[in-house]
Amino acid sequence: MMHTVWKNFRPLLFLSLIILFLSGVVTQVQGAVITPTDFLPGDTIIDLADGDQTSPAISHANGVTLAVWADQRSHSGGALFDEHETASDIYGMLLDADGNPLSALPFPIVQSKASQTTPHIVWNGTNWLVVFSTTTLSGTGFFYDTLLAAVRVSPTGQILDPEPIPLYNVPTSGIQSIAGDGTDWIITYQDGDIFAVKLTADGQYQQPATLIASQGTSTRTNFNLACTGGVCLLTFNEGATTGAVRFDTNFNVLGSGVYTLLDGAFIGELAANDTGFYAAWAQQLPDFNSAIFGSRIDLNGVLLDGAGVNISSSTQQGVSQPELGWDGSNWRVAWSISFDVFVARVNAAGQVLDPGGVFVPGIELSETAVTNNGSLQMIRSEFANNEY
Repeated sequence: MMHTVWKNFRPLLFLSLIILFLSGVVTQVQGAVITPTDFLPGDTIIDLADGDQTSPAISHANGVTLAVWADQRSHSGGALFDEHETASDIYGMLLDADGNPLSALPFPIVQSKASQTTPHIVWNGTNWLVVFSTTTLSGTGFFYDTLLAAVRVSPTGQILDPEPIPLYNVPTSGIQSIAGDGTDWIITYQDGDIFAVKLTADGQYQQPATLIASQGTSTRTNFNLACTGGVCLLTFNEGATTGAVRFDTNFNVLGSGVYTLLDGAFIGELAANDTGFYAAWAQQLPDFNSAIFGSRIDLNGVLLDGAGVNISSSTQQGVSQPELGWDGSNWRVAWSISFDVFVARVNAAGQVLDPGGVFVPGIELSETAVTNNGSLQMIRSEFANNEY
């Protein structure tokens, strides 16, 4: 059976749901007296949730972590299609900075018609935005369209949007990226050209979108967006380079528009703190070894550490793309080599404090949140009892 696992470099915790069956309302049924209310044997034990729990995401802010995932506990076993009523929903759970659940059970974030899948989480400084794909009617009666939608979630787990906010025109594929700017959420996407649109802190989707960059000569993929100090930096793969464009929170393009940020490598992760940005990426070396590199980026979009600092040391085994975040004092970078996970700190001056990384045994690299106590929390979906 499928369950979602969160890790804080501690023993595994298994997410599950308990359904309580009560026997015994004191009454008479056809002359028989029912015994007083009590739990049936075994019903107080939390077990794995029914159906699949997949595509988890995680985000930390101000001492609280929100973990979310697509949940098929309401999926009808005999259904031929995934688009039937409440086939897949979005569930979540709050954790503290040490990875301890703040409630006994997960809570539904979205339970709409048909399927809601592949959630992502973005913090804006006050609340989280949970963005997901949802199935909608196309008007043909049988076939369905997929739309990107979102709901706001408070740090206490309150759902601030009873009805999801449709993010019209934003593609559901990977050619979009969303970031908080400290107040609102900025959404960038590609539809030939690159556009930006804002979802305000109070849930207003402000259309139409604004043109940020015209279509280039090469296909652009792998969008990464981060915002700080009134500046948003969007990076993307373009040909054999990492391209970038900067704009302010009113969507005024800064500098000369699109430029080459990194030649010969593709940025894997981009994050921001209060003063600037940090990028991390996997790169092949001239001797065909590979390593994790990183660099600070200032608000003018300039790499402050040249072509990047080698964080992981080189290896012949190949490195994964990194996970990245800011813990309030240092950048935290995580990566894997042949399924072994390593983490390293990089200080605000760009110095690698753990050259080569620290080996963390017994875990698998997965979606990661960096907490304000300096730890990393990872969440993944595991196969159990013939389900996820």
